[in-house]
Amino acid sequence: GYLSHFIHPDDIMDKERGNGKSWEELKAEFEKIFSTVNSNYPVLKSQIQSEMTYDYSIIENIEVEYERKDNMVLVNIKNYRGKFDSHFKVKNKKIVKVLGGDFKFISTSENESFYIVTVKEPEVKIILEDL
Repeated sequence: GYLSHFIHPDDIMDKERGNGKSWEELKAEFEKIFSTVNSNYPVLKSQIQSEMTYDYSIIENIEVEYERKDNMVLVNIKNYRGKFDSHFKVKNKKIVKVLGGDFKFISTSENESFYIVTVKEPEVKIILEDL
């Protein structure tokens, strides 16, 4: 996911946009927004807008083909332009290795496990194991 926030420099001086709040109040509210985001969505990367735009440009035109064979998922990325992160969900299994990338465990819910897979090559093999 992507989250972007822009602070307009005039907010502090414009009573309407700043809702008549002081700089301290506006700053506290801004920090609360990102504290909540960081608590609820710890997998989001902290980036500036140009970095986020670049990351999006990498995945904008990709086509993903995949095939599941036994305890392996074979992934082929058409129009691969560089490394990117993707969410991956699997039922009753866990990732043990990713060839052509890396993985990070996020969470488990009932019989599903959630990961972020960093794709580093146009062909990736995700090796799974039963829970």
